[in-house]
Amino acid sequence: MDQAAGIQQDPRWYWRVFAGLVGLWFVLILLPIILADRPFNDDVVRQATGFYGWNANGRHLSNLLMRVLALGQSRLVDLSPLPQLMALPILAVGSLYWLQRIRIQSVGMAILVALPIGAQPFYLENLSYQFDAGFMALGCTAALFAASRFRRDAGGIAIAAVALLACFGLYQPAINVFLVAFLLVLVRARLDGEVMHVIVRDLLGAVALAGAIGMLHRTLTAHSVSAWVGEHSQLLPFHDLLSGLIANSSAFIGFAAASFHARTLLLWALFAALGAMPWWQFRRTQPSATSLYAAMFWLILPIAMLLASVGPMLLLRDPVILPRVLLATGMLIAGFLAVGAFAIERSAQTTSSVATALRRTWFAATGLFMLIATTHAYAYGNALQAQKQLEHRIVSSLRDDLWQLQQDAGITAVRLDGSMTQSATTQRIGQSFPFIGRMIWPYLHHSDDFSVAFLSQHLPESLRLVPRTETPGWSTTECPSVVVRRADYRIRIFEHTAIVELIADASWHCSHDGPAS
Repeated sequence: MDQAAGIQQDPRWYWRVFAGLVGLWFVLILLPIILADRPFNDDVVRQATGFYGWNANGRHLSNLLMRVLALGQSRLVDLSPLPQLMALPILAVGSLYWLQRIRIQSVGMAILVALPIGAQPFYLENLSYQFDAGFMALGCTAALFAASRFRRDAGGIAIAAVALLACFGLYQPAINVFLVAFLLVLVRARLDGEVMHVIVRDLLGAVALAGAIGMLHRTLTAHSVSAWVGEHSQLLPFHDLLSGLIANSSAFIGFAAASFHARTLLLWALFAALGAMPWWQFRRTQPSATSLYAAMFWLILPIAMLLASVGPMLLLRDPVILPRVLLATGMLIAGFLAVGAFAIERSAQTTSSVATALRRTWFAATGLFMLIATTHAYAYGNALQAQKQLEHRIVSSLRDDLWQLQQDAGITAVRLDGSMTQSATTQRIGQSFPFIGRMIWPYLHHSDDFSVAFLSQHLPESLRLVPRTETPGWSTTECPSVVVRRADYRIRIFEHTAIVELIADASWHCSHDGPAS
């Protein structure tokens, strides 16, 4: 792989691809999230406490860069939506490095090949974090840079090693982006005539480097990570390796399949079928297609890309399986489209009818992907907005009631019981797009840490929030009467504590409610 730097493109190529990617990602994907403006999970805690907290996740570089962005403030500053907006150009820069290395010369095709990196549905969760989106994107860019600069000399290995260490320090699951991106670099090298034993050697070298950097990062951060992170970072024991790999593979596949409605899965299948046609033509037109090595290469490649998209997570005893850790899915789809682009490039040497058919098939596949991605993004944005409106309606009414009870009954504390459900709109969208329903957690829940942070920002500061672990001083058979009754909650008073019972899903019920006094 002597063409480590790819090709030297016209500067206009870089600017056009960069502008195209950023523009499409913003209009098709990020805009509905920005308009919804709902803090996402950890954002609620960071807004309430000003605590940085990324060191506890082994993400020391994210912690450092956020301090720089906040101009060194000791408490975290809410700069949203700046980190989310930063994510797009950051990700576009990484995509440019990779596109240059695999030599996609057409501006339009380069944009469409890289579009899934930041537009695939699972990446919606990464973009939802108002504090974190930019650093997750920077982790992906570090991975793409490492894949584009890795080569067989000390300088190339050193550059890739530093980039991978940065990747781990920014967002560990982004290492999977490196693995998939580098597989496509090897495909390009094979297309350029590189022999198979060199391809295999480079692949093993890249995997070994990623593993070594991962172990180095694990050692450097072991003293600072939280117990939860440590628990979910434990590797499978050797004697359970095979069964664990099978179980984890099944869990990831099951999660991905359960994330989409059956009709959406049919659209994904159609996308795969359209995208596979150029793959098939590409394999047939290779000069060495009759060799055993070449046949094995093209047979194993799709499986290798699929495994690389989850990468080291398969080796964990208890991996976290959530949309945000599957950000390499976009790289997987981009690689799928890249091989189709290679086929179109080669088809120029065949009959014009074959070339035209391949181009039409490829553009149909990319168009279908854009439809799926955009529909999910705007449905997700509307679901976020509907949930935010419901939560703010409830908490606004609750704030007024508690303030009045402070004046009339002298309450000094609040205890939350039960939970609210998703809004009707959010539930309907979740039925059509299951993973969207699972991503949006109600922030008013008696057993959810987010509820304390959420309420602390909206209720009177003079009221103490009683933690859920504190045992109540009453029984369900002799509990206080209801003093305030609303459509979404009711309030009782015990001594000087207001017990807010969310009606949608109360964790306990009194034997008598009594009339509101």
